[in-house]
Amino acid sequence: MTEEKYVYLIAELDDEANVRMEALFQMLLKAGLPLKPRPNIPYHITVGQFSPQDSPEALVRAENACGETNAFSVSLSNLGLFGERVLFIAPAVNCELMALHNAVSPDVPAQGAHDWVPHITLLMDEPRENILRAIPLVAEAFTPFATKVERVSIYEYPPEKFLVRFPLQNNR
Repeated sequence: MTEEKYVYLIAELDDEANVRMEALFQMLLKAGLPLKPRPNIPYHITVGQFSPQDSPEALVRAENACGETNAFSVSLSNLGLFGERVLFIAPAVNCELMALHNAVSPDVPAQGAHDWVPHITLLMDEPRENILRAIPLVAEAFTPFATKVERVSIYEYPPEKFLVRFPLQNNR
């Protein structure tokens, strides 16, 4: 059985945030958790997900939105879980992040169950035991910090395939 492919519009985190997130992942490996390798995609906040047939329209929306959106800061402030399958860092949602999401994904509400939940995935699709072992380790090591969103990239997944990157307005 093959996984269904999607096109993801991602708000990339700045280099410092990627280093800090990768340090958390490496800390878990050093603690002996037998984790799967991460996809070759930078740490990010997914702002849109589309089927491949809808991606041409999504790419136009992303390019237009990035041309009208300034780079912005967002605070990474909390840990979160989607059940026992995903461990993530959650940003404190601000107007800029909401506006970017609304511009690229106007049909996906940003509130309520099963709608858009901004997050930066640390672990996903790991055995339950790995997620549960990782929670106290990440909780001890994580401290809130700010990052800057300077670009939106588009990837196809699975498998990961980079398609295009659009810098935000004042980051050109």
